[in-house]
Amino acid sequence: MTEVEIIRNEKLDLNVLANHFLNELSNKITEQVLNGMENLFKIYNPPKEEEDVHLTIQETCKLVKKSRVTLSNWKNNNLLKPIAKSGVTPLYSKKEVLSFLKNNQS
Repeated sequence: MTEVEIIRNEKLDLNVLANHFLNELSNKITEQVLNGMENLFKIYNPPKEEEDVHLTIQETCKLVKKSRVTLSNWKNNNLLKPIAKSGVTPLYSKKEVLSFLKNNQS
């Protein structure tokens, strides 16, 4: 029932009118509280950084569009070094590789 329907009703029932306005008030308060909670959640739980991915030599070569020899030269010249090894296989940080590419565009 809308406010106009309630007011136009010949027998104005104060209980119906009070319930209507209390429901409207409750809905508005709930909406405001939920919006406030959502904002607080965003402030105190910022999006997490994407986890770093480790790339093999082959994956790194494909990403940078260079050969293994170029990758080896970059390693020997301390331009781009592996961050870890999986057995004997060097692993590169995808974040570091992308940062290297961004900083060394020609």
